[in-house]
Amino acid sequence: MTETDLIKFFEPRSVAVIGASNIIGKWGFTLPLNILTGGYRGKLFLINPKEKVVLGMRAFPDLQSVPGEIDLAVLTIPAERVEESVRLCGQRGIPFALVISSDFAEAGKEGEERERRLVRTARESGVRIVGPNTMGYFSSSSRLTAMGIIINPTRGNLGLVTQSGNLGQQLMNRGKEEGIGISRFVGSGNEADLTSTDFIEFLGRDPETRVIALYLEGIKDGRRFFEVARKVSREKPIIVLKTGKTEVGARVARSHSGAVVNDAGVAATAFRQSGIIEVGTTDEVIDVARALLHLPVPAGNRVGIMTMGGGWGVVTTEICVREGLRIPELPEELKKHFDSLLPPFWSRGNPVDLVGTPRRRLQFEVMEKMAQVPEFDFLLVMGVITGAMFTYWDLLKRFFISFFNFAGNHFWAALSFYPSVFRKSRASLRKSRKERKNRPAKKTGGIDLREIKDFNDELLARRIQGMMGKYRKPMIAISGVKNQLLELTKEFDLVVYDTPERGAKVGARMAEYGVFRHKDSRDDKVAIDPERVSRVRNLIPEFPGLVPERVAKEILALYGIPVTREKLAGSPEEAVQAARGIGYPVALKVESPQVVHKTEAGGVKLGLDSDQAVIEGFRNIIRSVGQYDPHAQISGILVQEMARGGVEVFAGVSRDPSFGPVLAFGLGGIFVEILKDISLRLPPVGPEEALAMVTALRGFPLLAGARGRAKADITKAVEILTRLSTLSLELEGLVSEVDINPLMLFGEGQGGLAVDARMIRAD
Repeated sequence: MTETDLIKFFEPRSVAVIGASNIIGKWGFTLPLNILTGGYRGKLFLINPKEKVVLGMRAFPDLQSVPGEIDLAVLTIPAERVEESVRLCGQRGIPFALVISSDFAEAGKEGEERERRLVRTARESGVRIVGPNTMGYFSSSSRLTAMGIIINPTRGNLGLVTQSGNLGQQLMNRGKEEGIGISRFVGSGNEADLTSTDFIEFLGRDPETRVIALYLEGIKDGRRFFEVARKVSREKPIIVLKTGKTEVGARVARSHSGAVVNDAGVAATAFRQSGIIEVGTTDEVIDVARALLHLPVPAGNRVGIMTMGGGWGVVTTEICVREGLRIPELPEELKKHFDSLLPPFWSRGNPVDLVGTPRRRLQFEVMEKMAQVPEFDFLLVMGVITGAMFTYWDLLKRFFISFFNFAGNHFWAALSFYPSVFRKSRASLRKSRKERKNRPAKKTGGIDLREIKDFNDELLARRIQGMMGKYRKPMIAISGVKNQLLELTKEFDLVVYDTPERGAKVGARMAEYGVFRHKDSRDDKVAIDPERVSRVRNLIPEFPGLVPERVAKEILALYGIPVTREKLAGSPEEAVQAARGIGYPVALKVESPQVVHKTEAGGVKLGLDSDQAVIEGFRNIIRSVGQYDPHAQISGILVQEMARGGVEVFAGVSRDPSFGPVLAFGLGGIFVEILKDISLRLPPVGPEEALAMVTALRGFPLLAGARGRAKADITKAVEILTRLSTLSLELEGLVSEVDINPLMLFGEGQGGLAVDARMIRAD
């Protein structure tokens, strides 16, 4: 799908609505009404064989009666008539069909078959389909609102793709409330033909779109989605809300949009690696989108926190830590500077607690100084939003209201209080401008009347925007004045949230994206070695299904993965000779394509340290395997060196039906199945990502030398994972699964060894 193709979809010169109607409430009525009232600039043709006029416009009996070219057909007709209409679209040379009609894959087996026929007909006819089972789409540049609900989206820079029309409507309405406009919206529906990936690819090049947001229930071609998203995320942020993660949710998703069910762990891994910002709620979609549209992207995950009170600082710190953010210490120079400004009981750390100081210019100075230091990638600023436009008159008005309330309850006290305050205020205002300017700043005390004008939130917005422009660091404001947040955002272009939780979560998601943007993109590429692939192909042509362990290890060795020394023996005597050559102790393992679980079949003997032990072990294996499976074909017994010491880990490659090869790493032996402490990545995986796989394990302290243990060779683990990544891509279509369990990691700098390897050839 080329850029020109989709531009023609989003900016059609002419649209034909098949099934246009005069009956209020029908899709054929609402959709063309939206097009007419939305200001569409192209030609609109309404198709209805039973009406002469629809919505005051001439109605055509069929597509053949429409003059000129048509770029887009919108189908609002029963499902059983859609296939024939798409065939007619192809005959008219119409490149795109927006199929609003439902009752396809979401409706069960009969609908699935109907959808397959529709796609086959569309491809034969040269027509690309959006949908079916969609609410429609919106394109701001062409002012085209081809949707089946009454809606008037605000124009803006957020590209929105959802597999649910209702949820898309909700997000557009929420965005409108918070000042977020839409560049393009697509309800992708069942994605029978064009998918979310196609629209991401287009929006990544679209000059109208600065941020992309997705609602996904399933991903059909996960590998292509991953590769496209990874490329687009380098230039534009992508936000995703993914459902169908639970068994119940997956079942509902299938019945709603016929969605393919993806493994939740693999999908989350794909999002993280491709730079996609995954969120958990529709509110977070809007929160994060608003921040990305208005703030610079942080360079990392180090946050500086400024607060007017200690409680907010404590709460925010804990949230930030839970969300994976770092809270660096204040530089000593900054502490000394703040010592000269703030009361002696200020926090002297990060968060910087201003202990409620009302000095406005001091608040501004602290913000600016924190923005200047390289230790912070972004700032969370709490308590400086007043939610009001302070002026001298506003202050006097508030004072007199408070005074009369006070006087109503304490008349005699007010008589003595008012003259005293008035005299002091008048005396303060009489002081010369020069004297006030040179007076040192107070560390304590009330509001300085000279700073009243500085409490204007418009001034605060200008100061924050100036700092962000100068230092290229986002500043997220937190205010407890919830009912004024939207007004502040729209009027002053501030990014403000009403709770520390919302602000910290948004900051964390932006930081994750910032870390991705600053990663070296060279890890995204891998060079294929055709000669090595050819050698592997020559090794395994005669082995359908399970590849013998010795052959699997020979293939691993081709990729530079260290393996045990071993030899296949056909008799007890050959086994003894092999054991002497390798050196005692040794292990014996049966080699049989029918025996997958060797230990269960009695096909493994460990720690044999003499000729007699090898002979007995050989005979016992033959006998046990024969009893386990009388039809098992035994090629021989593998004599293998025993690995001594080290930590057992697991490394492997599996194949996801949608995303393709998936690299896995975890603690080895029984821990794989019992603890399920495994980290996943999609190849290609470079050293940086491989190290992240290792350190992400809950059991990583066991590898890092916790409680006096010897530190394992983590560098070798990283190297082996990157080599497995290359193997998985080079041998895709040839090998579907690789398990190295255990992979022994020895002491730091002492390497590792693949002790047991299981490999399955692709069908």
